[in-house]
Amino acid sequence: MNLNEFLNYQNICPFCKSLLSISCNNKRSIVNINNNIFIIKSKFNYDKYIYEIVINIIDNSIYINFYKEIVLYNSFVPLYIINSFKEYSKNRKKYYFIKHCKTCNNYAYCSNEFNFSLKNFLIKEENFITTINNKKIRFVSNYEEKNSTFYIDENKFIFNKSISLNKEKNIYNQIESLLIFL
Repeated sequence: MNLNEFLNYQNICPFCKSLLSISCNNKRSIVNINNNIFIIKSKFNYDKYIYEIVINIIDNSIYINFYKEIVLYNSFVPLYIINSFKEYSKNRKKYYFIKHCKTCNNYAYCSNEFNFSLKNFLIKEENFITTINNKKIRFVSNYEEKNSTFYIDENKFIFNKSISLNKEKNIYNQIESLLIFL
């Protein structure tokens, strides 16, 4: 799966039908998508500089812009800024993206961790949270570890395979049908 496929995996919350929001695991980052361009913008080096990672979601090409305050370094980026960013990026280690519903907070999915090689981009896990028959239900399907976990109130049930809920069907009905096995 590439970045474009990840971003289009699910765009609408299956519970409340609201648009999903996207964010990065760096809470200070701002994420935008515009005309097939995916942008992650954040500060580094004690907030003196801003980096902007720009990803073309069609061909996965990446480039990085650097700013000091609001001034873009157009043609020449000082070496100390590049070295500072490399150090920041090395310490930062991995990135991942999260698509989530800000309206009802009942649905989210996240990517696997990655660096700037976006070739093997996967959905790591998918989460559903709801209430059925006055019971709090949480369903987590971890595609990386190939298992699914159901939480009913405080009880935990683990399936030894990942269960993918079908987006075309009613998710409440699918979860209720799984409950009869618990």
